[in-house]
Amino acid sequence: MKEVLFLICMTVVVSAMAYTAMDYMPVEVGNFWVYRDSSSEGIDSSMTRIPGTTIFEGIPCYVVEEGPMASEENDTSFWFFDDGALFVVQYDPAEEGDFFLINMLPASFELGSSWDMLYIDTTWTVEGYEYFYTMHITGSIDAEENVVVPAGVFIDCPRILNSGYYKMLVMYSGMLIDSDSSDLGEGLIWLAEHVGVVKSFSIDSEDGSETVSILTRYNFSGIDEAKLPSYSALSAFPNPFNAAVSIDVPENVETVEFFDLSGRLVDSVPVVFGQARWNPPSGTSGGIYLAKTKSGSEWLSKKIVYLK
Repeated sequence: MKEVLFLICMTVVVSAMAYTAMDYMPVEVGNFWVYRDSSSEGIDSSMTRIPGTTIFEGIPCYVVEEGPMASEENDTSFWFFDDGALFVVQYDPAEEGDFFLINMLPASFELGSSWDMLYIDTTWTVEGYEYFYTMHITGSIDAEENVVVPAGVFIDCPRILNSGYYKMLVMYSGMLIDSDSSDLGEGLIWLAEHVGVVKSFSIDSEDGSETVSILTRYNFSGIDEAKLPSYSALSAFPNPFNAAVSIDVPENVETVEFFDLSGRLVDSVPVVFGQARWNPPSGTSGGIYLAKTKSGSEWLSKKIVYLK
């Protein structure tokens, strides 16, 4: 009987165990995550990376860039921890002083936790017109699920549901002149301990289109990796490797060739969704090889190390 009571107590303790934002969102300069994005427009690859730090409104922040792998156009935001909670600053560079402060994760959370990610309730007056604006986005941990993606199998991932709305009223001399409101749609994010976001799902509130992103690879090896992959060069992961290596390439590249140091062509691999995966043929010796391809008029190459 005592053993049964002990197991029941342990089950209650485990089920109530709190997660921490710092454990589920590893934020360091040099870290990067690569995702495969599926939407109504097709399949593409994107990257989230942390190339450096900055000071924003007096607060030390990590600079986070997100965007398509084969493009130099990135969305930039600033991330920082405050008392263990993770905050994200989203801003418009064209509008000085215009930014949103989002509480991405509370310092600690558990199944059933909910919090305000963003809450704005403000008014202003222009030439006698009064504007009343409200935006409210909430987050909640609504489930714990196992997630299987190309980057691996992740157990008991907290699933974050976020949803929200905005509304605006325009008044003049106490009379309602105009109004607007909209549901901002819903999104789901799955987090893995010491990895971060491994999967996300969103629905566009305007047209109902869906987007799914899954983690294909990630690297937390340090500042040198912040430069990889360059948008005008090849990148390889893992490198060195002992089984297979994935080569990320720019758009319009169809094939990657692999050469040994003597210049002999060893293998040729097709590109699928912006990536070539090389499994060295049987009998290939361990050593240094060169991955090479042509993008437009430019030859791109990457040195890789095969451990055998």
